[in-house]
Amino acid sequence: MSEVKITDLDYKWISYEVYKVRKNKPNNDKPLKKGRTVESFDKEFKVLEVLDHENGMQAMAVAPIINGKVDTSRIVIAYAGTDEWKDVETDAQMIGLGDTEKLTHADSPEDDITEYDAQSKTALDFAKKIRAEYPDSIITTTGHSLGESTAMYVALKMRFNNTGFNGPDIHNMISKDEIEYMRKHPEQFINYRNYYDYVGNVTGNKTQTVIYLNYGFGIYTHSLSDWEFNKEGKLIDDYGEAVKTSLKLKQEMFDKLDNLQNIKTKLAQGGYTENEEIFLDSEQARIISKGVKEISTTAYENIKNIRDKAVAGAEEIWDSTLEVPFGFILSPQEVRAAYMEGGVTYDTTVGQTKRELDPKVEKAKEINENFVELDEKVNKTIDEMLEKDEELKRDFDLWTKEMNT
Repeated sequence: MSEVKITDLDYKWISYEVYKVRKNKPNNDKPLKKGRTVESFDKEFKVLEVLDHENGMQAMAVAPIINGKVDTSRIVIAYAGTDEWKDVETDAQMIGLGDTEKLTHADSPEDDITEYDAQSKTALDFAKKIRAEYPDSIITTTGHSLGESTAMYVALKMRFNNTGFNGPDIHNMISKDEIEYMRKHPEQFINYRNYYDYVGNVTGNKTQTVIYLNYGFGIYTHSLSDWEFNKEGKLIDDYGEAVKTSLKLKQEMFDKLDNLQNIKTKLAQGGYTENEEIFLDSEQARIISKGVKEISTTAYENIKNIRDKAVAGAEEIWDSTLEVPFGFILSPQEVRAAYMEGGVTYDTTVGQTKRELDPKVEKAKEINENFVELDEKVNKTIDEMLEKDEELKRDFDLWTKEMNT
């Protein structure tokens, strides 16, 4: 059982490659077919299945190639975005109006209207086919633009995890209960979107699943080429730092729990031994305690960064009170004195900012320290147990290696 890490960069390249499934795509002499391979930054993926539907939807399912072998323990289903006229109709009727079963088409106002299956329907059928063929695999979805909207829709219906780019919100396509579900489980739908993405933002963020990044305004704000990644394949923000959010960390924790579920199913054959039960319970405790600790640490760091930026901004405001406005014949100290008479003091700018934010930072730090301590206790308890039982430690090492190789 391998724990294959699919990175943000992998999802980006898979989302890019799925556009090549379309047979009649201009400058695409060799459309992607089943059995071909696609490359990411440091991985190869085998194309397990493709679909180039007459309604304009293209999709493919891929699995990583590890040590020369196709590893179907993890499969990614990708959907292509808008690149032909029927996709534009889908954007309007499916994303805009919420038609998820049938769409209509006419070449001109004088022509008869024809009806065809919505891309959401064929996308879901494709995912069901892949799930049926690989019932034990961990399946995730991805896509770009319309493809990401479709990928989120499929992830919602199939309870998959999703990571994609620039997808318009799908609230028009789903029920009120499903909107509420997405709001409560945003870690399941990682939809990266540039703050200035005029296409991706067209339907807003009613499901509250968008992770906004400010890459600035430009001609590539809706393009996959606009995104940047670090050496580990993680998406980076406009400061060059890896995007760390509690949503992403929760998704990674659930991925590890899914991987544990796979080995649990394998060990369940013939019933659990006592050692197997101890391992499964211990590994689950480790995954959860570590995941909660990382989420708490990230939250604390984010709160602290907000506080530091706010204080730095307040310091800049205070420093600006020494700047002499154009046309005034005053010294910097006289300008500052005038501001202070009006109530702008170091205490009302920097001091007040610190008083409002420092208690929040301290509370977040306290909570984080509690979760760090909990994680240390969980690991210490397990380690002490293993030190007393050589056979159990041997079994633990074997199962842990099986999970991580």
